[in-house]
Order: sequence, then structure tokens, then C-alpha cells
Amino acid sequence: MARVNIENAEVTSVMNTGKGFRCQNIFKKRDGGEIVEKWVIWSDSPVNVGDVVNVDGLFSKKDEVFTNKEGEEIKYTALHVNNPNVSKSQMGPVLAQKGEAAIREQWPALNVNTEAPF
Repeated sequence: MARVNIENAEVTSVMNTGKGFRCQNIFKKRDGGEIVEKWVIWSDSPVNVGDVVNVDGLFSKKDEVFTNKEGEEIKYTALHVNNPNVSKSQMGPVLAQKGEAAIREQWPALNVNTEAPF
């Protein structure tokens, strides 16, 4: 099974059972658009919405289907991480939300590339 390493992802929701959470990363494309990478993390680690975390664990995917309010069938692939190691990011929520602008304000000489690698 493949391992995945997710850095500086913002927690967007916590499961009611307390056995997992959802998080996401946002990458900028060359054309100025954004790509949102969403993950489901299966963990007992205590996190709160808005926390910025680093996650290392086993990658899996699940093809899911649901019907929206308009009656359309929506198909997508959910990305999951099992048996994860979760740690709070050193970046923190403020820098993660402000992204490159906040980093450049603190370290103007730092070369930061927030462009998606694809």
C-alpha cells in the first residue's frame, strides 16, 4: 500500500464520532485558478476546525456516488488516509490562510513556489 504525506492542510470538518476529520490543501495553477485537494483522515487525534496539520499515512481511495438536490447523480473519488500520524503544522492557521503573501511579508528573500506541480 502506498504512503502519502500531506503538509499544511486545513481541517474543514471533524467527524461526529471523533474518529476522523476532513482536511484540504489549495494550490494555485499557472493560469491563476485554484485546485482544491480534499482528504478524509481516519484518526483518533484531537483536532479542531481551522487547525493546520501535517499527515503521514496509508493512502486509499473510494469511488462514491450520491444524488444532489436537482436529482443528478454525482460521482467522485474520495481520497482517504488510514493509520495516520497527525501533527500540528508549524505554519499555523494564519500563514496557511494568507499563503505566499504572509510568508513573503515575514521572509522577503525566501523563494516560495505555491504553484501546483501539474
